[in-house]
Amino acid sequence: MKYPDDEEMKYPNDEKREIENIELDQNKPWNEANKTAHTIVEQMVKKKQKGIVVVSTNLDQLARPNGRWFFQNIPFTMMINSDKYMKEKKVIPPYVVYSFHSKNITFDNVTIDGCVYVIDCVINGSGHFHITQHLIHTSQSVIRYNFQRHVFTVSLPIDSNKLMKSGIDLYEISNFDEAIALIRFALCFRLQSQSSSDIDVAHSFYWLGKAYNEKGEFDKSIEYHKKALTIRLDKLEPDHIDIGESYNMLGIAHDNKREYDKALEFYQKTLVIWSKKLDSSHSDVADSYNNLGRVYYMKAEYDKAYEYHKKALDIYSQKSDENQIKVAICYCHLGNVHYRKGEYPESIECHEKHLKISLEQLGEDHTDVAASFINLGKSYFETGEYEISIAYHEQALQKFDEAHAFVAISLNELGLVWIKGKMQINKAKEYVDKALEILIDDKSNDFDLELAKSYDVLGLILEKDGKYEEAIQSFEKSLEIRFKNLNDNDPYIAWSFHYLASVFKNKNDLDKSIEYGEKALKLRLNKLDWDHPHVGESYILLGDIYLARGTKTKAKKCYEDALKIFDKRFSEQHQKTVHVRLILEKINEQQAYIIVDETKELIKLKGLVYEELIQQIYSCLNLQSFKKMQQENLTFDLVDMRDNIIDSDEAVQQSFMVEKPSFKIRWRPIISGKCKIIKNALVVMIAISEYTDKKKYGDLSNVKDEDVNNFKQLFEQELNYTFVVNESPQMTKKEVRSFLTKFIAKYKLHANTRKYDGLIMIICGHGEKGNMLVTSDGKSLSIDEIRELFDLPKIFIIDVCRGETSPTAHSTTSTRGKIQKKETVQSLGHSGDGFLTIWSTISGYQ
Repeated sequence: MKYPDDEEMKYPNDEKREIENIELDQNKPWNEANKTAHTIVEQMVKKKQKGIVVVSTNLDQLARPNGRWFFQNIPFTMMINSDKYMKEKKVIPPYVVYSFHSKNITFDNVTIDGCVYVIDCVINGSGHFHITQHLIHTSQSVIRYNFQRHVFTVSLPIDSNKLMKSGIDLYEISNFDEAIALIRFALCFRLQSQSSSDIDVAHSFYWLGKAYNEKGEFDKSIEYHKKALTIRLDKLEPDHIDIGESYNMLGIAHDNKREYDKALEFYQKTLVIWSKKLDSSHSDVADSYNNLGRVYYMKAEYDKAYEYHKKALDIYSQKSDENQIKVAICYCHLGNVHYRKGEYPESIECHEKHLKISLEQLGEDHTDVAASFINLGKSYFETGEYEISIAYHEQALQKFDEAHAFVAISLNELGLVWIKGKMQINKAKEYVDKALEILIDDKSNDFDLELAKSYDVLGLILEKDGKYEEAIQSFEKSLEIRFKNLNDNDPYIAWSFHYLASVFKNKNDLDKSIEYGEKALKLRLNKLDWDHPHVGESYILLGDIYLARGTKTKAKKCYEDALKIFDKRFSEQHQKTVHVRLILEKINEQQAYIIVDETKELIKLKGLVYEELIQQIYSCLNLQSFKKMQQENLTFDLVDMRDNIIDSDEAVQQSFMVEKPSFKIRWRPIISGKCKIIKNALVVMIAISEYTDKKKYGDLSNVKDEDVNNFKQLFEQELNYTFVVNESPQMTKKEVRSFLTKFIAKYKLHANTRKYDGLIMIICGHGEKGNMLVTSDGKSLSIDEIRELFDLPKIFIIDVCRGETSPTAHSTTSTRGKIQKKETVQSLGHSGDGFLTIWSTISGYQ
C-alpha cells in the first residue's frame, strides 16, 4: 500500500484505538460472504483489475442516481447499481458481496456496514466516511482519508499465522482486547479460506479461550475451548499433547467459575495425557499437580490438596534453579493447606520459605511478599501470638496503595486480631471501617469473601458493644455472601454459623444459639479433622451455651472434647488449653465446710475422692494444730456432722448428696506401742531451683531461698540430724546421679557402719507424670529409681509435680517440716516396702 504525504491519512496510534470485539467468527453468513469476496479479490488481482470489493448489508440503501458526465469524478454512492462501475453482485443473506472497478473511488459521507477490500486503487473520502468492520488492501493501494473512528486495517495477502503471532504477543503483555481482535480476525480468515475443522482453526479457538479467561469472561472461554477440543479430538490422536492443553484450559475456566467438580474432571484428564507424553519431572506435569491441589483445596479436601501440591513441589525442586518462583508458590499452597488443616506451626514454616524465596527472586515490593506477610499474620493469630500477627499485617499494608483491594485483607485481619485477640473495640473498628470502605467500592467481585469477613469483624464489634440485633444483621450479611460464593459444605461458612450462635447466646435466645452452634460443629466435623482447633472452638461455644441453659453434663462433655483437641494441637500452657481447663475445674469444683477446733473454713474439691478431701483438711490445719499433734501425740478421724467416720471415696460421695456438706476432725491419741523414735537420722536434700529452658520450666526461687533453710533449721538445728544438700541450684541428670553416688560412698550407707536408724530424703523441683523429677537440663529422673538406691528405714519428702501416677500406698498423716504458709500436703504411708512417702501434690494435679 502506498501512503500519501503528511497531509494525507495516517494510521491511528494502536494504543489509543478502540476495539469492537464483534464475534463474527460465529456468524456463518458473514464468513460465507467473505469467502466469496476473497475469491473475487483473487480474480481481480490475477487480471490486474483495480477497484474494491464490499461485503455489506446496507449498500443498496446508499445508492444515488448518476447525474454527472463520464469525465467528472463520480462519488461512490453514484457507482452503486451503475453497470459502468459495479461489475458483480452476489447475495448471501443478510449480506451482499459487490465488486466495483475503478482506479479512484471517493466515499461520500457514507457508512459501510461491513468490510471493504481495496485492490490497487486510490481511496478518497468526503464528509463522514466509516467502515464498521475491516479495511483490507493490497500493497499498491493508496488510502487518502483519515478515519475519525478506528477501522481495523490489514494488508493483502493475509498471513493468518503472522496475525496469530501478533495476537499472542498482545496476550502475553496482558493487552487482551486487542489480542482478541487480531486472533478473531485470523480465525475468521481461516474459516473463510479453509475447512472449519482445520487444526489451525482449533488453534485460534484455543487462544481466544485463553484471552477470554484472562478477561474473566469464563463462559466465553469455555465455549471457545470446547470448540478447539472438538476439532482436536477429531483431527489428533486422543492422547495428543494439544488435547491435554485443551483439557487443562477447560479445567482452569471451570475452576475460575468455582465449578470444582468439572474442573477436577478436566484436570485429571490433563494429568493422564501429560504423564504419558511428558517426562515425569516435566514442569507441565507439576503444573497439573498444582491445579489438582488447588481444586481439592477449594473443595476442602485438604489431605488430597496436600498430596498434589507436595508432588508438584518435588518436581519443581529437582530443577530448583529454573523453578524458584514455582517452588515458592508451592510452599505458599502447602502453607495454606496446613493453615486450613489447623496445623499452624507447619503453615508458618512453609510461608516463611515462600517469603524467603520471594524476597530473593522478586524483591521486597512484590505482591507475593505482601501475600507472605498476610499468610504469616493469619497463622500467628491462630497460635495466639497476636503481636507477631499484627506486625506482619502492618508490613503487608505498606506494600499496596491505600485504596487497593488487597489492603482490605490485612485491614480485616488486623480488625480480627484486635477484637478477638486483644479485645479492643476501637482499634478493631478503625481497621474494619477502612476495609469496608475499600471493598464496598470494589466492583470486581473478586473480593466478596473478604467483604464477608469485614461483616464478621463488624458483627463481633457490635456484639462486644451489646448491640445484638445489629450484630445479627452483620453476621447474616456475611452468611449470605458465603453461601453465594462457596460450596454449601465449605468450612468457612461455619464461621457465620458460629458467630450467629454466639450472639444469640448473649441475647439469651438459647434455642437459636444451639441451632447455629450445632450447624457450625456439624459442618466442621464433615470437612475438617476431628482434632482441628476450629472444631475445638465449636465445642467451647456449645459448652458455653449448654452451661447458660443449665445443662451442666452436656456442657462438661463439650469442654472435655475441646480440651482433648487443644491438648493435642497446642501445649498444655497454651492460653486456649488453660482457658478450657479452668472452665472444667470450675464446673467440677465441689464446696464443703471443714470444722477444726470450732474454726469453720470453706474448701473446694476438684473431685469427690477421699484422698483430695484429706489433702484439703491438712491445708486447713494451722501451726498450733501441728504442734498440738506433736506435743500430745495426736492424730484425727474425719467425721461428718453425725459423727460418721469418713474413710473412703464412697463415704465422701455419699456426704456430697447434700450441697456444701460439713465435716469436722475428731482428735484421738496415737497408740504409743506403734511409734518409732528416730534419733540418729541422715537427711539428704536434692534442691533444684534453676532450669535451662525457662520458657518450659520456670525457676523456683522458693526452693533456694526458703525450702532449703526451713528444712535445714528443722532437721539440723532442732532435731540434730546430719543434713546434706547440693550446693548449686542447678543440677543436671548426670550431676544428680553423681551426687547420690558420692553421698552413699561418703556416708558408707551400703554397710551402714555409722548406724543411722533412718534416712530422710527431700526432693524439691519440677516434676512430670510417672513420679519423675525434672533436672536443670530438662531431662527426667525416676524418683522410684532413687528409692531403690537405699536399704535403710526411710522417709521421702517429695515436692514435685507427678501427673496422674500415684505410688502404691495408703493415706495417712504427714507434715512438711517447718510450715510458714498453708501448703498442699499429701501423705502416703507404708505399703510393705519400708517407705513413708510425703507428697506436696495429689495425683492428677500439676
